[in-house]
Amino acid sequence: MRKILLLSFVVVMCCVSSALALSDREYRKMMSNSEFRNADSALNKAYMDAKNSLSPEEFNALKKSQAQWIRTVRDNEAKQLIRTRKMNRVKAYTQVTLARAEYVRGLIVPEEADTEEYYEPTDDGPDDVPDDVPGDVPDDDTPSPSPQSSSSAKVSSAEEAAEYLDERLTELEKIMPTESLEYSGTTDIDGETCWEFSSRFNFNETGRYAVNSSGKIYEYDGEKYNPVK
Repeated sequence: MRKILLLSFVVVMCCVSSALALSDREYRKMMSNSEFRNADSALNKAYMDAKNSLSPEEFNALKKSQAQWIRTVRDNEAKQLIRTRKMNRVKAYTQVTLARAEYVRGLIVPEEADTEEYYEPTDDGPDDVPDDVPGDVPDDDTPSPSPQSSSSAKVSSAEEAAEYLDERLTELEKIMPTESLEYSGTTDIDGETCWEFSSRFNFNETGRYAVNSSGKIYEYDGEKYNPVK
């Protein structure tokens, strides 16, 4: 599930997320380790296979679970391995990422999954990232608004814009399920105030989109926003 960062949460979460989640710098360093890179690729492939195999209801449940794993569970699992098995961060994050890939594959073919076994990577990559993994991110129990259909969309907040845009861009195949949407503020398009988001995959921007209060979606082409048909 995509990770959606909303303006109302930025002030509260900016210090928390920077301390708890993998930073862009750490992630890039870890990606130079072939074992972590392979685990990361395995998770992305398993997730896409699940999208093609599961029912819409099952995949929506997986999306929610994946969002929670990215937001809190991954870091907590890595922290446990660092503390209990004295692993460095690269090894810990490699193991929890591969275990997550095995879990997702198990939703498609349960008998082939074994999430209790961890993968032991080799030390062929950098390990100069911090050894400490901070504590938990508090769970957000606020229910998300139900996405509305494109024919009756009325968007009145950044939260609703995020949910609506997430659903519609996926339907239009503009973004993949493994990409995240990050709220960047408001922008004026054709005299209307629109909510603006960037799509990201593993911290890298893959596109930029905006939506107005009536649900009209725009895509940025590098110079200006154009309506998405």
